[in-house]
Amino acid sequence: MDSEDIVKNIKKKLDDLYERIEKLGKDLTELLEDEKFYEARIKWREESKIILDELRKIIKEAEDIAKTTSKEEAVEILEEIRDRVKRVERALYEIPVKLRARIKRKLIPEIIIGIPSLIESSIEETIKSFEKLLSDLAIKSPVVSARIKRSDLEIVDQLVDLGIFKTRSEAIAYFIRKGIEASKEWIDKAVEQARKIRELQESIKRELGLSEDEKE
Repeated sequence: MDSEDIVKNIKKKLDDLYERIEKLGKDLTELLEDEKFYEARIKWREESKIILDELRKIIKEAEDIAKTTSKEEAVEILEEIRDRVKRVERALYEIPVKLRARIKRKLIPEIIIGIPSLIESSIEETIKSFEKLLSDLAIKSPVVSARIKRSDLEIVDQLVDLGIFKTRSEAIAYFIRKGIEASKEWIDKAVEQARKIRELQESIKRELGLSEDEKE
């Protein structure tokens, strides 16, 4: 299995985990609406532990694979799955918030308010381990300047303020990467056309017998 297949497999596992978290949120909502507070608390405790254990296994798998490849490929693999890891992390943190918003009863906050602390330290430890490995491996990224619309920058700032991203740079890098991924089909076509043009240019130069000095 090559690195691309490995990344796809890990992404699928993280996507499945995210879907499991979404289902957990829905199940908890139903239990709380039926005032089955004890069952909701037990389900939240047990399921969150299982989800965290699975997240650790997935991250460990990615880390083990990264350690057997070149530094450049390792960084690429970890950065490829980073967004999904963060999405799973946010989804876990958001469950109690969403429950408070959906269930408008005084007892609900008291039932679930202390639960995030039960998993918070474990989540942070897992994510920090992942981020540390990526940071240790990462080659310093080049810095570029770019002009963007004020309205776009305001959206970026809002996402940073909400804690979705740590910095403007992280947010902008994320959307650049997503834009490239979304445009991959026509980018590949453009690159292929550019390659053919270069080959044609080189072929013409060879036929004309141009030396390296003459080419310049």
